[in-house]
Amino acid sequence: PALLTGQWLTLRAIATGAFPMTFQWQKDGTDIPGATNPMYSLPNRTLLTDNGSTYTFKATNASGSTLSSAIPVTVTQNPNLIVDGDFEDGPWTASDVWQFSNYFIYFDPSAHSGHYYAWMGDYDAAATDYLYQTISIPASVAAANLTFWVNIQNSNTTPFTNNNTFVCKIKDGAGNDLKTVTQCDNNHPTVGWVQQGPFDLSAYQGKSIQVYFTSNQPGAGTAGKTDFLVDDVVLTVTPG
Repeated sequence: PALLTGQWLTLRAIATGAFPMTFQWQKDGTDIPGATNPMYSLPNRTLLTDNGSTYTFKATNASGSTLSSAIPVTVTQNPNLIVDGDFEDGPWTASDVWQFSNYFIYFDPSAHSGHYYAWMGDYDAAATDYLYQTISIPASVAAANLTFWVNIQNSNTTPFTNNNTFVCKIKDGAGNDLKTVTQCDNNHPTVGWVQQGPFDLSAYQGKSIQVYFTSNQPGAGTAGKTDFLVDDVVLTVTPG
């Protein structure tokens, strides 16, 4: 199979013969611990280091063992560095790529694409949500641009000074602020989904960064409740 970085690899095999029968998947000729079923899924998303790997499947019964033909795997760099930016792997109780403050990946056919989006805000009391992903921008790229879509649904009908806010920031790998990309608030609700960006992140070539979203509600009262919905987060790199 040919894959992009960040995708999942699943292999399936069919064995015929007399039972009882045991199975074993191998990677590059070495048994994979625990991979003893006809279906095997790579435990982590694919990386460039998986490129060129080969997998084989061995079935054994009383008559002996049979080894499948080698299955080569090709992995190339995904031009979108954000993994699961459309949130279609959700809903989560945990995520292998996103860090988040609350369980808020929401199923809704009105998502910008697919059926899921990240839902932030919507509190009756003071609260802060965060959602971020750590990525590394290769030093060799010519350009790196961030885009995402927001839908701001606000219970207010008149402007208020006690703002509920939504901010996209870039942080370094340790979580220190590097740049505020954009900020929205409850005084500027959107009509449906609106794209933000593109925002140029080429200054962070060769660095590990966090693409960090946060919503903040100061407290109950005059600001009312605001829903900040996020979908289709994309960080596209152009090869150098």
